[in-house]
Amino acid sequence: MKKTLLFVAVAGLALGGYLLFSQTQRKSSSPATPPTRMSVQTSTQGKVITVSAVNFSYDKQEIRIKKGEKLTIHFVNTEGKHNIVFEGLNAQTDVIGEGQTQDIDVPTDTAGTFAYFCSVGNHRKMGMEGKLIVE
Repeated sequence: MKKTLLFVAVAGLALGGYLLFSQTQRKSSSPATPPTRMSVQTSTQGKVITVSAVNFSYDKQEIRIKKGEKLTIHFVNTEGKHNIVFEGLNAQTDVIGEGQTQDIDVPTDTAGTFAYFCSVGNHRKMGMEGKLIVE
């Protein structure tokens, strides 16, 4: 039991260090490969969910999370110039180019359904949106 707790603590610290490093390296010029399925990592520090963008859609139309659970979005842009804005939650990425990534923390202290979308041009009207459900 003690070994399991130690492993969880070390894994949490490693993820925290990675997220801290990712925040300082917000704009990456390395090409990104889009995931083929929902990428969710769970740790003692919450969930990290990868959302990939192409012209003109996200690979996820819906994200669900429990109220109060820490949520980090790992935003991957695989085509064009895009961002992700969480309406009503004061959380959004910068507009980033193809092959770039950016991580953001999204507040989950309020239950409800919140739209997320790309604010570049008319991308939202073209279908580049989804919903975050905080339960």
